Parts: sequence; C-alpha cells; structure tokens
Amino acid sequence: MVTDGGAIEETRRQVGPARRERRRHHRYEFPGAVLQFGFPAPLGEHREQPLKDVSLAGIAFYFPADCCIGRVTVGQVIHGVRLLAADEVIELDLLVMRVEPAGEGRMVCGGLAYWKTLEDFERLKGLLERAEQGAPVGPGSPSTT
Repeated sequence: MVTDGGAIEETRRQVGPARRERRRHHRYEFPGAVLQFGFPAPLGEHREQPLKDVSLAGIAFYFPADCCIGRVTVGQVIHGVRLLAADEVIELDLLVMRVEPAGEGRMVCGGLAYWKTLEDFERLKGLLERAEQGAPVGPGSPSTT
C-alpha cells in the first residue's frame, strides 16, 4: 500500500461472480480524450491512456496488456488522474472496479471516480450536460453508450 502520495494504493480485494453493470448513468465517449497519470507512482512513468467512456460516477480507459497486466488490479486506487476531454481538464482519483481484456492487445480498466474538488465534478457535469443536449463540447463529437 502506498500512502505517501503514491499513485497506487491497495485496498480490500473483492472476488465474486461475473461482473454485473454497476453504472446507473449514461456513458459518454469523447474521441481523442485521454487520462494522464503516473504509473506505478506519481514519480513513475507518465502514462497517457485513451478514454473508453465516462459517466458522472465512473470512467473506463484502455491500456496495453503488456504494460500493466497484473499491475493494475481490482481494488487499487490510482491517485492523481487527469481527464482531458473536449478542452476540459478534470482531476480525480480512480478506484479500480474491473480489469478485462479488450482485444487487440489491450485491456480495459473501469472504476469509480472520486473527483478532486467540487469544481472538477461541476466541470464534468457541465460537459456531460452539453453532450446530452448535442451542443458542441470541443474537439470530436461525443456519443452516448
């Protein structure tokens, strides 16, 4: 467990039956959006991974299987994540809830987002509301999934 500001913090691991859908909010895709974070710690290698989708409560992103398989696990907290989507920068910590193969040598990681500040949450909420209304939100066209 890293507690001195490190990027990865081990928490209780949960083992159970096949994953059921947990997110209750619409998911949005933003082409070209990425997540940035240090891995395995803030002073570790800088990672910039493509966003799969985002909702008010969670985020999913892709990463290369050969880089992080076995190193990103359910129950970890990835600290200091920055979401760059449609000209917004939103800071959060991410509690990893699933890690699964996504094909093409990639894995998908999904988790609960803990927004750093109320302002980060409000920026995301505004971004998703604009996307829901079909308003331009920056580079790329968001879509709901």
